[in-house]
Amino acid sequence: MSNLMQQKWNDTHLDPKFRSLYPHDSVVRFVFRHFVRDADKHNKTVLDIGCGSGRHLKLVAENGIQAAGCDYASVGVQEAGKILEGLTLKADLTVCDFTQLPYADQVFDGALAWGVLYYGNKTRMQQGISELHRVLKTTGVALLLLKSCEDLRYGLGREIEKNTFFMEDNQTNEQGMTLCFLDENELRDLFKDFSVVTMNKNNYYANNLSQLHSDWIIELTK
Repeated sequence: MSNLMQQKWNDTHLDPKFRSLYPHDSVVRFVFRHFVRDADKHNKTVLDIGCGSGRHLKLVAENGIQAAGCDYASVGVQEAGKILEGLTLKADLTVCDFTQLPYADQVFDGALAWGVLYYGNKTRMQQGISELHRVLKTTGVALLLLKSCEDLRYGLGREIEKNTFFMEDNQTNEQGMTLCFLDENELRDLFKDFSVVTMNKNNYYANNLSQLHSDWIIELTK
């Protein structure tokens, strides 16, 4: 990913309105189901890929689970560090691209990639999924949010490859970014290396029913 795109993400994280404060309810359920109820949770490690300002890292750390987070935006990582420090919580934080995770093989019991891997073309997404698979332990679990082809963003920009668009206006605050959308068949192919793949779709309307947001919620077991 280019330095220009990294700067765009840094600029985004400088604006407080783009710093989500509370964890998504799907992430809360995932973390509680797989880790919080585990008697050995203090020895479990969860990685948040694309952690941003740390709303999901906070959830993991405050429940006594070892937390690690990475993001392409250094500003987001710095903000996450400040928030965690203010709450006397800890996490291993680093700046990196999700296509090149700086971790050894099979080190995490769980991982999150919430609204992250669809930024870029399909090749980058495939690289990110391969890296996710690599860093998970043999029985590790992961939760992802990706965009379906029904989402309001689909078709807004210039199509540079199948189901992949370069956003040319700022209607969704994503001007200059590339977004990859997926249908069900593409999803099944992308995650064929995982032993268990659970797919659900979350469709919801906003702005007086004028905007449809369509998300794939993917739970994986390596």
